[in-house]
Amino acid sequence: MLWASDLNLYQMSKNSAIDPDPRAAFSSHIDDAIANGVRVLTISVGFGRPSIPELVARLRLTLERYLRAGGIVVLATGERPSGQTGLRLTINQLATTQNDSLTALKPAAAQLYASGYADQIIWVAGTDDGGSFWSPSHFWSGATIVAPATNILTLDNQANGQVTQVWQGTSFSAPYVAGVAGLLLAMDSTLTAADLKDYILRGARQPRLNRQTGAFGPPQPVSGAPETVYQLDAYGALTLLASERSTVPLCGNRVWVATTQLVAQRDTGAAPQVLADIGDTAAYVNVHHGGRRVDVWTDALDPLSFVFTPQGTWTQSGNPPASPDGGAWNSLWSLSHDGDTAATVVTHSGDNQVTLEVRRGPTGGSSTHLGDIVVALPSSGDSVCIFTLSGVCQEHRFAGTSDFVYFWTAAYSPLGDRVIVSVSTARTQTTSVGGLANCPWDTNPQHPAQCITHIDYSMGTIGTTYHQIDLRTGIDTVLATPTTAPVVVFWSALAEDGGQLVSGEGVVNQTSTLLPDSNFVGFHTVINSQTTTACTLRYRQASNGLTPRYETASEDVCRGPLGGGSIAPAPRITSRTQ
Repeated sequence: MLWASDLNLYQMSKNSAIDPDPRAAFSSHIDDAIANGVRVLTISVGFGRPSIPELVARLRLTLERYLRAGGIVVLATGERPSGQTGLRLTINQLATTQNDSLTALKPAAAQLYASGYADQIIWVAGTDDGGSFWSPSHFWSGATIVAPATNILTLDNQANGQVTQVWQGTSFSAPYVAGVAGLLLAMDSTLTAADLKDYILRGARQPRLNRQTGAFGPPQPVSGAPETVYQLDAYGALTLLASERSTVPLCGNRVWVATTQLVAQRDTGAAPQVLADIGDTAAYVNVHHGGRRVDVWTDALDPLSFVFTPQGTWTQSGNPPASPDGGAWNSLWSLSHDGDTAATVVTHSGDNQVTLEVRRGPTGGSSTHLGDIVVALPSSGDSVCIFTLSGVCQEHRFAGTSDFVYFWTAAYSPLGDRVIVSVSTARTQTTSVGGLANCPWDTNPQHPAQCITHIDYSMGTIGTTYHQIDLRTGIDTVLATPTTAPVVVFWSALAEDGGQLVSGEGVVNQTSTLLPDSNFVGFHTVINSQTTTACTLRYRQASNGLTPRYETASEDVCRGPLGGGSIAPAPRITSRTQ
């Protein structure tokens, strides 16, 4: 989706026949692109022979008019027929080639590239289905990025009786790159052509989650390529832009409520950016798709919405949303990316254990078994008689130490590949057991009932274990959680790209006393003290382990979800954030 953008199509053929004067048609189209302010021009058409220097020179002058107007040109390198290996040339070799298996536009563009317009020209070669270099693709050393070129599903002319058709070729690689350039401009219209190329090239090198291995880190160069080159990464380019410029929409940014302010972390090396003053404490942060709208709910459950303006600021809005809920928001509620599938957890108690059955199904419909998480709950102690009548014990209570599941959350990955279930456990310990005395409710002096005077308990946090349930196989994998103190997780959500887990965490402690009731036969429990401390908003890298990446203290985080956003995979860590 390109926000507030136009698409201009230029035809060089009709009924499968090339225009009778292609150079004149090309020149006319270039003039039209300049007149209409076209900022990104993708070209995958060729005509004329490189061995005709006059034609090459004219095409160079024509294309230079567009470059002088400030636009960026995205060019397909072209390819040889399937089964053959494409050409491997330097830009200088391409600029002087007279190889008529190419077309005249290629040396014309190469001459411009070598004469000062390199920042405004991107050549695009192809990769195959596996992400390796597509060998029929041409490649111009030092000047090429790569994008998918095989098995490209496209819309077809329905007059042919087909709605879609599968194609291959770098003519389909180049539009991917042009589309990313358009997305960048839609985020920040002040970007120059040089900026666009820079973000596209640097974005291809951004760290990312490897969905096959679960590892996180810098991408591998494209295998089989003539030189070190990286696959186009739209998300990497867009998140890089959003991390470096504070006046663009959100993309890959951590977003949360800090007391009464809505903030976003553009860069881990800088203080969070204040997007808006809410005027009240709030929680439940929903960053909508497109990064141009954020919804929050105050403590009074009043919804507030803030939208991004063309001036690069955020303002409160009462208009209904024009964009879908964010992936992290749906993940918070155990929903899939589009909200049509839900994960649920059903508990089954057993001897010294509980089984958390993870199920999946249509939202609001019936679900099916996916996987089981078995949680061991050890206990030690014995039964204590708390009520006797005529010397015969009528009721027992356990006294000792016992573990239990305090809370669990299920974060559904927006990628649709896994659910991360956090299981927080706590321990109850008996700290004091009183003796037997007359029950306060008993008025029979001949045969008084005997009640225990009190049993004191303390309850404290043990910690949280994170389980990754594979949505394809149901396999449960426990994820390592280094360098954090024992906490309870109150809520959690996975980032838009699946690369980070955001959670609200704290430490829960409680003391209580079991007492006989004064007004009726029975007992009641009095809570003496209950504290929730160390409340922390924490972002963790969500790959093979859950290494903390950023955290900030917040008392509010234990009340409701304060964080969200389509969170960047792994912004760099500074000593401050560590």
